[in-house]
Amino acid sequence: MSKVIEKYALAAVVFCVVSSGSFGSSALAAERTGEAPSINVGYADLDLNTADGVEALYARLRTAARRVCSQHEGRALINAFEWQACYDQALSTAVSKVKSESLSALHRVANTRQRLS
Repeated sequence: MSKVIEKYALAAVVFCVVSSGSFGSSALAAERTGEAPSINVGYADLDLNTADGVEALYARLRTAARRVCSQHEGRALINAFEWQACYDQALSTAVSKVKSESLSALHRVANTRQRLS
């Protein structure tokens, strides 16, 4: 399993580029150029000083990570491992790019809950 994660951690360094711009997809352009797919997630409309704002952004980032990792979806167990590795990497990268302690804390709590369930 670690070989799968290592292999796809590099291939699936799927960055959810976070900006204060609009919410749009550049996955098609990425496919054409050979780059990892990415999605811009805007959050200029959110107040990250509030719990509601942080939770809304985290929901957007989770949705974006699911979208960019959809290439790994499938019924085979290996696809589930690939998808999870891609999703985890994309979400963690996006959270770190925001540089919000509140968002990072929410992400840590969500990861802990996921591992415990």
